[in-house]
Amino acid sequence: MSHQALSELHVIPQGQTINGEYYHRPPVDSIVDEEIVDAFIMLVSATDLDSGLNAMITYSVIPDTQFAMDATTGILTTKMALDREVLSSYSPRICATDGGSPSNQVCQLKTMEC
Repeated sequence: MSHQALSELHVIPQGQTINGEYYHRPPVDSIVDEEIVDAFIMLVSATDLDSGLNAMITYSVIPDTQFAMDATTGILTTKMALDREVLSSYSPRICATDGGSPSNQVCQLKTMEC
């Protein structure tokens, strides 16, 4: 049985395409609309070289107080209305975990501004 570590996490901010290039993190990964609950922020995509259940990816966000991550689709949204006057920038950790046993996880810090 082949065991490969999850090694890439691709993040596509709203309104931006990557066109197959390696993702190079800009100073700000996404701009978040203020005062909107359940606003789309970005789509996360990860791949694993294993097959079957070991290749299944589960997505998460840490902390999950201001943001929600769809564990299956990788869609990151706001969980509450954000207020630029209170905090103008957020840096949650976006994680992708494979279905292997033991599982492998890759996390990236993403910077978002209101």
